[in-house]
Amino acid sequence: MIVYEREHDFVMVDQHHHALLSGQLAQYWREDLFNGESHREDVIYAIAQHDRAWITLDEIPLWNDRSKAPFSFIDFPSPLKLLHYQRGVDEVEGQNKYAALLCSCHYSSFFYEPMSSDEREYKQLESNRQNRLFSEIKFISDDECSQHLRMLKFLDNLSIYICINEPGISKKEEFKWYTDGFNGSEQLPTAAGNKIIAYWLNDHSIGLTMSPFKEHTRVSVPTKIVTKKSIHQYGVAKAYSHTKTTIRTVEVGPLPI
Repeated sequence: MIVYEREHDFVMVDQHHHALLSGQLAQYWREDLFNGESHREDVIYAIAQHDRAWITLDEIPLWNDRSKAPFSFIDFPSPLKLLHYQRGVDEVEGQNKYAALLCSCHYSSFFYEPMSSDEREYKQLESNRQNRLFSEIKFISDDECSQHLRMLKFLDNLSIYICINEPGISKKEEFKWYTDGFNGSEQLPTAAGNKIIAYWLNDHSIGLTMSPFKEHTRVSVPTKIVTKKSIHQYGVAKAYSHTKTTIRTVEVGPLPI
């Protein structure tokens, strides 16, 4: 779950909905920036489905007593998360092996030393999966795979940026991960070695310092605005299920000169 707090409520977005938003963005990726056209649909599928692991986890939100907020993807308990990460990639592999390879590499990159024993075991299992899948997939190079993974990571971050910030927020008040740009975006073909930085221009528009999209991109994501009053009255799970879904729609394009 992607969660941010306001004075009287929490804004909540299912992880799978955020991933589908990433997939919407991927549809507009410039052809001249994509290496390996025969794998384009596989990559778009990986991007759209990369958070299938969270579908079950997000059905019933959990409350974090320490932070006095719903658990989010940032603080969700690791052992349970790891189990679902593995299942999610299993589901993707059942449909598309190359997409599963990209998703597995994406998840594995979240963990680095010092790691818990569970995290170390998970990373080894996924390393074994990656070696197996790479040997089974024909006509894909290391360079192409690396480029596709960078595309997935950038669109994952851009989608989180859309979901975790209040529309129209000032740069200095944004979620801290992205105030200085998207990590790794400097390696994208369009970036010329510089990080791509996003800015909210108004309540429904985002400008990028360098845009990899072929046109202005209009995308939408379902959200729920769950009041603190309803959480206090019913608990977070019931309050969430009773809250109507609203749609956040934004347009993403080059930063105006």
